[in-house]
Amino acid sequence: GTCTLILMATATGLRGRIEDVVVAASHRGQGIGREIMRRLIVEAKRWRLTQVELTSAPARVAANHLYTSLGFSLRETNVYKLSFADKK
Repeated sequence: GTCTLILMATATGLRGRIEDVVVAASHRGQGIGREIMRRLIVEAKRWRLTQVELTSAPARVAANHLYTSLGFSLRETNVYKLSFADKK
């Protein structure tokens, strides 16, 4: 399994963003994702982050259940994206 914790300095304090939480299909259901997330939360506290956020597609039912079971709450927000990859 793997993941990325991004630290961001903002006007309201140091915040975190979790990206790319991935566990190999052959190893899912063994608690690896939960342990990765647990360690990320410990690191976030060690860095004294004001908050940590992540996004997950609604179709990722197991992942979304994991995140809520760890105390993450679903935010009601508009998410905007400006992509440069498709621009020529």
